This record gives sequence, structure tokens and C-alpha cells, in this order.
Amino acid sequence: DIRTAGRYAGTSDAFKTIIKEEGVSGMFKGIQAPMLGCAVLSGLVFGTYGYLLQVQLQPHQREPNLLQTYIAGLGSGVVSSFITTPSETVKIRQQITVHTKPPSAWQIAQQIYREKGTRGLFRGYTPTAIRESGYGVYFLTYEAITRYFRTPRQSGGGADAPLLTVPWYGVLIAGGIAGPMSWIFTFPSDVVKTRMQALPVEPAISHSSSSSSISTAKPPRLASSKALFSSASGGQTVDTMVASVMNGTTVRGASQSVSVFRELNTWETVVDCYRREGPRIFWAGLTPTLIRAVPVNIVTFGAFEVAVSLLTNSK
Repeated sequence: DIRTAGRYAGTSDAFKTIIKEEGVSGMFKGIQAPMLGCAVLSGLVFGTYGYLLQVQLQPHQREPNLLQTYIAGLGSGVVSSFITTPSETVKIRQQITVHTKPPSAWQIAQQIYREKGTRGLFRGYTPTAIRESGYGVYFLTYEAITRYFRTPRQSGGGADAPLLTVPWYGVLIAGGIAGPMSWIFTFPSDVVKTRMQALPVEPAISHSSSSSSISTAKPPRLASSKALFSSASGGQTVDTMVASVMNGTTVRGASQSVSVFRELNTWETVVDCYRREGPRIFWAGLTPTLIRAVPVNIVTFGAFEVAVSLLTNSK
């Protein structure tokens, strides 16, 4: 959350501060959008993954190799980013609301669409797609570990080739490792995505008909969003000067104040974050993400394998 960046000393401090200031509900802020798209997203990811595996299989192959697994996972992630991007945009906007009741996911989506159109909902698509490409590592890791745990079991039908099964603990271990591994490879892109999507909708400079000096307005509690946008104003055109919103820059000698945001693109956001906060910013928040990834993906793959088993046995 860029509005609270720099407020917390670490994961435990952030947890205690949020509970103290916003209560337990603060830990679930922004959950509406992910919950609404969760079932669709998971179905799309696993469905696309399975389809891409089948497309790559050669006639002589009984199962895909690990390279094919990686490609299928990467492709499923890129496809899923078309759903993930607007969902994440809405979630981030809910989460940056501090000390006030956040609007609903639908209200935020409507506001973004009114202000920016479809482009606003898909802001940050490039870093989101890069992040979601981590599904390549995700499925590769899971498949490699489950293959290690596989044991032969003779088919009850008397087939010559043995059936290979994975014990339940192998599925849980593979899922628990696959999640954190995918995040380690793609976490910096998630930081960039969050910075891009957390741009405020309101203008940073107030209009005035005539003035000898123009001061940029400093948005409240926006500690690190200076890495995200700059405001241009002054003279005859808005291009004559780029002012930092966070530094309270004053432009003198201008006849009019114009409310303008210049949104940074992906590469500009990367460079600006590095210049202002150093390389460590790209790993800020990794610890709680890895902690969360273990149980979430244990449950995800456990439920997936159970569902596949039930559907297979019912045929």
C-alpha cells in the first residue's frame, strides 16, 4: 500500500498497527474484488494450462516434459492477466483508503471507468502479465516435486504399464513449495504493478482562473506515491514544467493552474522507484507474501487433485 509505505518497520509491526488503527476488518480490506474473480480466475488458469499442455504433446509422449509444463504455465498466466489486472486495480484502490470506510468494489470500478475508461481498469497490465508469467515456475515446481514423490502402482485392469500415483503428502509439499517459488521470481513486478495501479483519481492541482503563483496540493498520507506520478503546469502550456506533487513545488509567474497527471509507464516507474528508494523497494513485502503463499497453495493443489480424482473415478 503506497499510502502507508514507510510507516511500518516490518511485517509484525504492520500487522499490529493495522489491527490497532482499523481493527480486524482492516486485514481484509480490498477482498471483494479478488473474491468475485477467484473462481473464474482459477478455472481460467488451470483450464488454459491443461489446454496448452495438450497442444504441445507429441504423438510419442505419454506425458509432457518439464519444459512443456513451464511453457503451458507461463501461457496460462499471461491469459489470466486479462482478468487479474482490473481485479487488482480495484483491490489496490480499496486498500489505499485509510481511516475511512472504503467504497465497494463496484463503486470503485465505476469511478475508474468514468475517469479513465477501459484503459484505467487495465493500468499496470504489463507488470501484471510479467507477474502472472510466474505460473510457469509455479507449475514447473509442482510437477517436478510430484514426479519425485510418484510411486508405481499396478493397474487393476492388468495393463502392462504401471500407474504412477502421488501420495497425499507429496501433493501438499509440492503445493507449499510451488507458491513461494513463483513469487520469488516475479515479486519485483508485483511491486511495480502496485505502484502504477495506486495512482489517485483526483487531480493534484486545484484550478484557479488567475494567479501569480501555483502550488501543488499535497495529498494526505501519501508517503511514497511520489514515485508514481508528477504534475505539469505553468506558463502558456502544461509542458513547461514538471512539478513533484509530493514536494509541494511552487511554480511562479504562471497565469493559470491546470490539473494534470502524467502517469508513468512501466519502465519509468521502475527507474523512478530505484532512484528514490533503491533496489530494496522491489522486495518490500516479500516476507508476508511468502508466508501466505504456503497454506494458500497447499489448499489450491490439494483441492485440485481431489476434484480431478473424483471426476476421473466417476467416469
